[in-house]
Amino acid sequence: MTPEDEAAYKAKLEEAIRVGYEILKNGGSSLDAVEKTINVMEDSPLFNAGKGAVFTNADSNELDSSIMDGNCLNAGASAGTTNVRNPINLARAIMEKSPHVMLSGKGAEEFAKEQGIQIVDPSYFFTERRYNSLLKIKETEKKLFSLIKILSENKKTIPENPTKIPIDLIKLIFSLLIKKWAKIAAVKGVLAINIAAKLLWTFWIP
Repeated sequence: MTPEDEAAYKAKLEEAIRVGYEILKNGGSSLDAVEKTINVMEDSPLFNAGKGAVFTNADSNELDSSIMDGNCLNAGASAGTTNVRNPINLARAIMEKSPHVMLSGKGAEEFAKEQGIQIVDPSYFFTERRYNSLLKIKETEKKLFSLIKILSENKKTIPENPTKIPIDLIKLIFSLLIKKWAKIAAVKGVLAINIAAKLLWTFWIP
């Protein structure tokens, strides 16, 4: 992160905190303070919320949000919305104005319209920085799965139980991968073990 980027993040975070502080200072509720504080972050392209949301693998932005009232433990959440400008506002409306705890997708978006919550075109959430990040991740995935294909075609057989391979060796393989392909996408459990097993079986095990 450059000094300029760091300064921009700090300035926006200070703005968000001040918004919440002023609400509390003037007798507003903690829910109001939290909601308005998050609105500042949602409206900024700097954060993974609202305007700065990351892309899905399908090149779309799908937003989630949740809120809870600590006094009564009521909660509200929305998931997978593509056109609600401020998802935290929707989460609060779900908590306070519906019998549900969570709504998702089209149902959540329809409820947002009914409640007068601002709706935007999905293109509103596009930011070049986040899109470029997606392209880099896709390129990394392409390289990774190409490697898996090559290793799968190798004549050596993968052990039936790759989890028996020493974890330190698995960590070593992944540290090498991460160094070679910076910011490698996270790969879940079993697949990660199998990838590491293939590499180890191919290059380390006689």
